[in-house]
Amino acid sequence: TLARYPQIKRVLSNYQAKRIDQELPRLQQMMNYALSLGLQTTFAGGIQLETLPLLAQIGATDVHISSAARIEGKAANLLDPQRIRQFRQACDQ
Repeated sequence: TLARYPQIKRVLSNYQAKRIDQELPRLQQMMNYALSLGLQTTFAGGIQLETLPLLAQIGATDVHISSAARIEGKAANLLDPQRIRQFRQACDQ
């Protein structure tokens, strides 16, 4: 459905398992299918510093960190500049 709208270039998705390593094959399949339609996948939902290398293994290049970038990891809290720097450094590696 999304591929029918050329203005849509990116899809936001999350994983459903309690541990991302349990779902890597499905995530890679989903990401590859989206790429075949010209869509970039941005992963979200439980992204942590520890999950970045796992996503990199399947070729993921975009993440949305949401509450992981906030004080105490809570969505209602303010952004934590140190956490943002840590994520930026990890993504740059």
